[in-house]
Amino acid sequence: MGTQLLKISMDKLPAIIAWSFAQNMPVYVHGASGIGKSQGMRQYAREWAEAKGLTFWDFKGGSPENMDRDKTFCWIDLRVVLMDILDVKGGPMLDKEEMVTRFLASSILPDTGRHAKYGCLFLDELPQGAPMVTNGLSQLVYDRHIGDSYFFPKDWRLLAAGNRKQDAANTNKVGAQIYNRFSHFELVADVEAWARHMLGKGGDFRIPNFVRLRPELFHMFEKGDICFPSPRLWEEVDKVVRTVEDKALREMFIGGLVSEGVAVEVCSYLDIHTQIETFPKIVRDPLKAKVPEAGVEGSVAACYAVIGMCVGGVTETNIDAVFAYVNRLPEEFQAVFAIDIISAKPELQETVAFTKWRQDHPSVRV
Repeated sequence: MGTQLLKISMDKLPAIIAWSFAQNMPVYVHGASGIGKSQGMRQYAREWAEAKGLTFWDFKGGSPENMDRDKTFCWIDLRVVLMDILDVKGGPMLDKEEMVTRFLASSILPDTGRHAKYGCLFLDELPQGAPMVTNGLSQLVYDRHIGDSYFFPKDWRLLAAGNRKQDAANTNKVGAQIYNRFSHFELVADVEAWARHMLGKGGDFRIPNFVRLRPELFHMFEKGDICFPSPRLWEEVDKVVRTVEDKALREMFIGGLVSEGVAVEVCSYLDIHTQIETFPKIVRDPLKAKVPEAGVEGSVAACYAVIGMCVGGVTETNIDAVFAYVNRLPEEFQAVFAIDIISAKPELQETVAFTKWRQDHPSVRV
């Protein structure tokens, strides 16, 4: 019987990366295409480094001016699928004095002189790499060196990610001896974790609330699909919604990202979003401002839309009025509002209005 990978959502990655870095234990994150493996690991490695007082440097070649290498954390993203064995093993050189062949260390591998004292080597798309390359990396994973010419810096860490075989990603076989050197997790699509992630980074509130309404569209891939929704592409849809005003163009661009049928649903939702009560009216007269009518077609979508608008506009000054309005919605949407406040504007948890709502709803865990 085959073993099962432990499934995690995006919000578990910070703790996993912190544990990996503290214990010097390489971590491998598996997951479907577009689910956010690479982006999430880079983002949370950045947060970890900055929390340690280090400047995060996403290495693309060259180096920043006036960089203090002793106070810098360098992130090197190696796409294994693009690597050749010489990228790992290094170029051969004849040592005429000793009459042996030596290998010059590859410049793309971490080096404290070229890069920084601290850092992380991220082996992305590991299963897509040629077997010769993944086997060549095995000594680096096992023993933190390659041959007698390259030694992995002691203050650097190792992470990896890759798609699964069932995701039609042209995966190759990675040896069990390599896999057994990593701690393994499978990143799965989690709408709420992704929505909180988007709210925390200041994204548009409408798209996170749309995928909450239609979670089955969050990540929808079937064999043979070319254009399909994924967390990565929903972030791009979020950009379209925020920057394109023309409705026809907006629907066309969204369709090119997540398919025509899904684009129609998104744009219909956006039409509902524009029909709900304005935020100034909610703040000005929270007890009389209209709320979505229960049982009416589109009312659930409208509730999500109004919650998104309220989270976007709430401040310490108007939170009493906003809670007075939100309290008129079904309790499950009140809970969504409170959770989103914690993610997007955590400082508002200390207000009297938030504290009172929490006391009035002891059965709701937020």
